[in-house]
Amino acid sequence: MRRVLSAILIFAAAQCAHGAATWWNRDYAARRAVTVYAPEVSLPGDNAAVVTFYTGGHLKKDGADIRVVARGREVPHMLFGVGPGDTATLAFAVEDGVRDYHIYFGNEKAESVDYKWEPQRGLILETREYKGGNPRNIEAMREIWQESGPFYGAGSVDRIWHGQNMYGPSEKFTSLYTGWFMARVPGRYEFATSSDDASFLLVDGEVVVSWPGRHGPVADARHKGAVTLKAGVHKLQYAHASDGGSTCAVAAWLPPGGNAFEVIPEGVFTPLSRAVTGALEVAGERVSADFTTEIAGEALLVTDD
Repeated sequence: MRRVLSAILIFAAAQCAHGAATWWNRDYAARRAVTVYAPEVSLPGDNAAVVTFYTGGHLKKDGADIRVVARGREVPHMLFGVGPGDTATLAFAVEDGVRDYHIYFGNEKAESVDYKWEPQRGLILETREYKGGNPRNIEAMREIWQESGPFYGAGSVDRIWHGQNMYGPSEKFTSLYTGWFMARVPGRYEFATSSDDASFLLVDGEVVVSWPGRHGPVADARHKGAVTLKAGVHKLQYAHASDGGSTCAVAAWLPPGGNAFEVIPEGVFTPLSRAVTGALEVAGERVSADFTTEIAGEALLVTDD
């Protein structure tokens, strides 16, 4: 009981500390505190965190009024999408030695800002409703992605190995995985895909594996390609379209010195900072109604039907 009470008091103290921070801009009606725990690794580029938060109905429909603030100034962020429901998902830059951030919103006059920034950390999955079109090549797949919607959701995942839509219906949806992985040694890296339906795997913006069209998955690495990489951090994208029925998205690799293809493991992708959201604060209100949820994982449900 004492431990539970201590935890409650520590949490309350943290909220008071966040709440005591000066309101950055009174044109914004609401804010949410975020505490960040950065990994102890040294990599090129900014550390980054990804967060999904409830907006309490104060956010503009397109999320253009979101601002992330630390120490009284804006830090770059990238908005993945608004929804489902009363949520928004974004990534933001994490500054060295800074743990306390606020996400401000609730300003109908605010316009969106393009910071020309991307996370360069982790593996992030976005999904949208598939509006149709033939994913016959990467150009067609890009058009399909741009025309897809509404936005189902986004978040951090540990690998490209899913048999369902993590954020919505598992039929007629598109997925885009964007990650940054560490090539520990220079050399020839092979990548493979298995999917239902189309899938395209790109490294540093170049297509390495292309399996277009409508088809079922395979249990081997016959759909593969290779690329020569320098040691260091590289960007990987995996675009997937599922037109109906069962679904599958798998990305595997064979790095230099490897013996067999394997699903690209979790430890290969650069680590994201852990972000913990605090209470919703609304200007002029002592207490605001607030809710939080999280996706704990996925499970296979087998029925007799």
